Amino acid sequence: MTDQKTKNPIGTLSVKERLFARYKAQGYSNGKSAELAGYKGGTSADKQGYRLSKKADIQDEIARRLEVSLIGNHTSMNWQS
Repeated sequence: MTDQKTKNPIGTLSVKERLFARYKAQGYSNGKSAELAGYKGGTSADKQGYRLSKKADIQDEIARRLEVSLIGNHTSMNWQS
């Protein structure tokens, strides 16, 4: 199965791309997420972060991480009641 926008097999994000998605899901900016994921800092990180944020497979990974995070928070809240 392939992603229609990027033509890459689904699930083939690099380690840096997965880290970028993790940091974006945690609320960091594109540039900071790219830098934390191991991309070159400064203006280059801002540009790389912007490019990464536009990739459909990375957007899907960010959404998945946010969903998992919300489900986890909801579950833990039920235990506290």
